[in-house]
Amino acid sequence: HGEEFRTVRCICGSFAGRCQEYTSESGERTTAYRLVKYALRPVSPAAEPLRIPLSAFIVEDMAELASAHATYRFVILDEEEERPRLLIWLFKPSMRLSYAAPTYYSIPQSGVVQAAKVLFKTIGPSTVYTDLPRTLLDKYPGFPQAEQLLYPMEICQRLAVLLKESNACYPESMRTMTGLDVGWLLRA
Repeated sequence: HGEEFRTVRCICGSFAGRCQEYTSESGERTTAYRLVKYALRPVSPAAEPLRIPLSAFIVEDMAELASAHATYRFVILDEEEERPRLLIWLFKPSMRLSYAAPTYYSIPQSGVVQAAKVLFKTIGPSTVYTDLPRTLLDKYPGFPQAEQLLYPMEICQRLAVLLKESNACYPESMRTMTGLDVGWLLRA
């Protein structure tokens, strides 16, 4: 049996994954690393490194679950406290989108991009998943059967910022649908 997972960080301080130490029957200690794909970027001396947006990894996680389980609704939880942070409905997994952002901290000011259209709701930090009010889940169609995705709190916060910025790209009258905010996430 191994010890609990420990956080692994890059030399710059960014979250890179988790590790866990194991001791074999012979007494040999081994460390197993579980690195998250969005924390790694391959580099090559011959070419410019590929820059894949964080949201592309999250959309891919959702698309894989949608393909395997035919579910398009997700509860995003933070790994540290396992509290729900976002409700996301993967409304249109892939589309071309032209946009201009009024504020642009996390997304480029404008562009034509490949994106996934989502409907989302941010959830307050005081809500525990087991206490997630049935009324909140029942208020949005399909969410009582939603899949769960866990990410570090930092990633949950970055995802919320991306979604809020993308929501601001829509005209005021098109920013909500069925009580959820409308947004998009960049794909690779």
